Amino acid sequence: MALNFPDNPGIGSVFVDTNSGFSYKWDGTVWNGFAGSSASQIRNLDDISSSFNGSTTTFALTKDSVAVSAFRAVQLRVVLGGVTQTAGTDYTISGSNIVFTTAPLGGLTCTITELGVALSLADPAVGSVTPEKLSTGGPSWNSSGDLYISGIATASNGLVVGVGLTLADDVKINLGDDNDLQIVHDGSNSLIDGAGTGGVHLKSNTEIKFLKRTGSENILVGTADGSVAAFYDNTKRLETTDGGALVYGTVGAAQTALVVEGDIKATGVVTAVSFNGEVAGAAATTNSTGLHVVGVATVLNVNATNVTAGVVTATTFSGALSGNATSATTATTATNVTVADESSDTSCNVLFTTAATGDLAPKSGTNLTFNSSSGALTATSFVGDLTGNVTGNATGLSGTPNIDCGTGSFTGDVDIADKIIHTGDTNTAIRFPATDTVTIETSGSEALRIDSAGDLGLGVTPDNVGSMKTLHIKGPSGEGAAIRLQDNGDTPGSSDAQIYKNSAALYLRVDGTDPLIAYLNGGERLRIASAGQIGLGGENYGTSGQVITSNGSGSAPTWQDAGVTLNNDTSTNSNMFPMFASSSSGTLTTAKVSSTKLTYNPSTGRLTSTSVNSSSDENLKKDITSVGSALDKVKKLRGVDYTWKDTDEKGKGVIAQELQEVFPELVSEEPNGYLSVNYNGLIAVLIEAIKELSDK
Repeated sequence: MALNFPDNPGIGSVFVDTNSGFSYKWDGTVWNGFAGSSASQIRNLDDISSSFNGSTTTFALTKDSVAVSAFRAVQLRVVLGGVTQTAGTDYTISGSNIVFTTAPLGGLTCTITELGVALSLADPAVGSVTPEKLSTGGPSWNSSGDLYISGIATASNGLVVGVGLTLADDVKINLGDDNDLQIVHDGSNSLIDGAGTGGVHLKSNTEIKFLKRTGSENILVGTADGSVAAFYDNTKRLETTDGGALVYGTVGAAQTALVVEGDIKATGVVTAVSFNGEVAGAAATTNSTGLHVVGVATVLNVNATNVTAGVVTATTFSGALSGNATSATTATTATNVTVADESSDTSCNVLFTTAATGDLAPKSGTNLTFNSSSGALTATSFVGDLTGNVTGNATGLSGTPNIDCGTGSFTGDVDIADKIIHTGDTNTAIRFPATDTVTIETSGSEALRIDSAGDLGLGVTPDNVGSMKTLHIKGPSGEGAAIRLQDNGDTPGSSDAQIYKNSAALYLRVDGTDPLIAYLNGGERLRIASAGQIGLGGENYGTSGQVITSNGSGSAPTWQDAGVTLNNDTSTNSNMFPMFASSSSGTLTTAKVSSTKLTYNPSTGRLTSTSVNSSSDENLKKDITSVGSALDKVKKLRGVDYTWKDTDEKGKGVIAQELQEVFPELVSEEPNGYLSVNYNGLIAVLIEAIKELSDK
């Protein structure tokens, strides 16, 4: 039986079906069923028509002179001069007052009926549920989807942020059960703090890079199974190799390729454009015009034209000489020798002849020199026993005398049992404590050690990493150890990079606004900007709503749009598995399915379950009555055979439009406009129809 709803209803109008007992309210588009108000809630309010004068629009609402406040305008049925007024258009409600759009004329009748409160079964309107209507002190949001939380948000199973996470200064991102890793910006610097008991490791199968934040300038580049290179202004200056280290650079105005404060000991050939300081060794192959010797240089061959200080003893000279040399020619035929007192000289060549008698030319050699001031005689070797302070390779030296070379040098090997002590500074020394081991002591303590494996230790005996050449640095008691990389001209702490370890953690720190960049396999792979943005392959920080997505072992991760891709599948003829969760709130980390108890076939639209239960508890229901005239209503229904248009499958059932005329409450309109049927509701009708048929 069709329902005869009134024509042209006003918004909020209520229609009661006397046959079924159901009530319906008009929302401007459809009639919505609801549980109607009780009779005690429907009442006529006091007559206000005596106050009508054609100019007043606002009137007080009362019942027996007591103020009445309506919750909505549609809660009142207003008839003015015999014409039903439209709520929200012809009148509105303001507290306990009614406000007419047009002032009623004097003499008009007015009836106002309060309909009471009814609960609509329709879905709330979009945007009608606001945060303050849910709770106080909870989260809030705006129409753009921004969420605001004034307290603490706790995510027990992870947190997915699609559009970026913004934190104030000194607010940390804590990772680990005991906040072992902390990331924070303290207002001045960005810190990665390994606060736990373990270290902070940067791992890569190819390359780790430290880059300047702007542009792509390198600061420090480490290559897996390869070198570690340090850069100055994006130019490589230092690089480790499989055999040691390389220093790059050129000597020009205000530039020095390598500056070493202290002594350098080289077992091979040292080649340089110029030397400043003492040079000792078996050979000097400098192709230079700028060899500057402050002390004594003893070499086999010096091809130089500008030796400006000290004494150079060599087998040959090429070029003009200044100082204690009168010409550039070799004196091989001199017959006269001028002798003078040169006691102020520090070093002289000893003249000798090839025979004991005869008219012989005087000769000299680099193997024998004499200091006329100190009386020291220097020779490459001595034959026979010597005692006293002897300088040189005294093969026949007896006793334990001191060997003092002064400011000179040794041309051969010097055998030292323990250490070389700095004159006047007895707590500074070079020691040889074990085979193939060299140490340097300062202030009476070991500061540097090179062991037999070629490992270098600063403040510690080096403990190598596997079979690799290792630089091992240990800080003093209570302090850490650090490596600082600094741009030329910058003061420490302004924009330099530091790697340091203390008792708490390992720190990788970049001061200023420079970014932290990992440069691998010839290209930039990862960048952390000073503001905390993460860039992939350069300054690619992604866009709003994207997340970093792995592309498998063959490709680097990329920024991808967040979310799950949905496809409309109406053709696959196989069982699919609807997903469900074990809780009704929180973050979904694991979705579950049932392979045999609940399946869905997209091609047929069939949802299969071993059992389907509908909620039917008496405690959930009200206004319970038996279905009346069930048999008569069943007679109005038609059971039909049919074929689905999209699948050609045969079926049996009812037609929703026909059922709607008899049992409209069992028919619903879906969002796509099609009608659906609550077949469970027909069971109650059939039960009562069978009982009526049985009674007959």
